Amino acid sequence: MTSSLDKVQPIGRDGVAAYVAAAPDIIGLPIPEQYRDGVIANLHLILIQSAPLLALELDPAQEAAPVFRA
Repeated sequence: MTSSLDKVQPIGRDGVAAYVAAAPDIIGLPIPEQYRDGVIANLHLILIQSAPLLALELDPAQEAAPVFRA
């Protein structure tokens, strides 16, 4: 396994805010105004924390889990 963490840039807070503004119209789930700042802060934090995991490059032969076929 190698890491390309230096290549992964989590989306900035402005990008997260734009996503949070657009997502309710796309998925039909409104975000009340009093929660909007909290949703933006939490989504931004999740993206920052997940960047190292998403940067891992796995060998194509590695399976995340066994594949069961009937």
